[in-house]
Order: sequence, then structure tokens, then C-alpha cells
Amino acid sequence: MRIKNVSRQTVYSVRLTAKLKVNGRSVGSCSDWVGTMRAGKVRVASCTVRTGRLAGMWRDRYDYGRWYVRAHTSVRYLYYR
Repeated sequence: MRIKNVSRQTVYSVRLTAKLKVNGRSVGSCSDWVGTMRAGKVRVASCTVRTGRLAGMWRDRYDYGRWYVRAHTSVRYLYYR
């Protein structure tokens, strides 16, 4: 995922959190530490959801038919004046 700092300030302690839902059921979340971002710069972050619930749904994928996947992401940061 690409994260862009659109502010004119340097942001610190940037963290990405992603929550994954499959067919309306929450299957897990993951987070990644991004670090410091200067004004107007772009950083790339990624994480992998590894949960037993996701593995169980993958094993039973023929019972569920189609997969409707929704991912929700949030980025948290601090900045100082």
C-alpha cells in the first residue's frame, strides 16, 4: 500500500493497520511500522493476515462459493510543531 504525506509537516511514528473481511465476516488484521515521513513524500507499507479463521475459510472455500473481500486500512501518526 502506498502512503502519501499530504501535509506540510514531517510526521513521526507512522503505523499502518489493515482489517480484512471475507463475506462479511472478520478474518483478521495486521499492522506494519512505517516510521518517519517527510512532507509530500510517499512510503510503501505492507502486511499479511495470518489467522486460523482465514485458513479455515480458505479450506472451506468451495462451501462459501464466491469470496467478497473488503479491506479497511487506517494510518496513525504523530507530528510536532
